[in-house]
Amino acid sequence: AAAVKSHPAIADAIVVGAPHERFGQQVVAVATTRPGTAAPGLDELRAHLADRLAGYKAPRQLLVVDELRYTPQGKPDLRWAADLAAGQVEVGA
Repeated sequence: AAAVKSHPAIADAIVVGAPHERFGQQVVAVATTRPGTAAPGLDELRAHLADRLAGYKAPRQLLVVDELRYTPQGKPDLRWAADLAAGQVEVGA
């Protein structure tokens, strides 16, 4: 997630695995953008990460949400993010 957050337009991010038909799992970034910035496209994000991460670790999907969810303990809500990435929760819900 730290590498994804290094993009100038990304304010915060949670990175999770989501089901993939061919590979079993794929990397998905669920992110919020900084105020006044447009969300980067997936290609732009992957290009930004090219010198920071191995290609297989870079997100294959980017979901931009208004707000990330955290547990009562202040940790990223990985279950919510994984359900969102798997399409079980709608973006913005």
